[in-house]
Amino acid sequence: QERNGGIHHLHNLTHNDNAAIELAARNQERQRVKKEEEMKTLPIIAYGASDEEVKAAIRTYHDVLKKGKEEDGVEVALGVQEEEEDEGYFNHTGTQLVACASCTSCSICITNFEEGEEVLLLPQCGHIFHHACIREWLVEQDRE
Repeated sequence: QERNGGIHHLHNLTHNDNAAIELAARNQERQRVKKEEEMKTLPIIAYGASDEEVKAAIRTYHDVLKKGKEEDGVEVALGVQEEEEDEGYFNHTGTQLVACASCTSCSICITNFEEGEEVLLLPQCGHIFHHACIREWLVEQDRE
């Protein structure tokens, strides 16, 4: 009797372990899909783009994020706070422009960019990368 109870307990542990592994795999896949969706919102610019083109790409990115939050029912700050955010955006853009202009190669694959080549811009910092390189870095790195 005691021996059978031990086997039954072992079976339950194995079943629970399998369920936990399956749940973790589903959660990991949901996170990957979410990161893929976020990647789609990142701006793509031509290498060598003017400061005005980079600013426009960053502004569009922020506008899309803001609109997405509004559509999702997330409150977006209005009034004074919005003005402060806009002012901060314009102050921060100078740093992003310097970072973007200083990138001559993809920091992941170390390959030089070619004039006019499409690159993905990380709007928060201004660095640019090949789309495939940064995708692997941002989306796929957690899968290992």
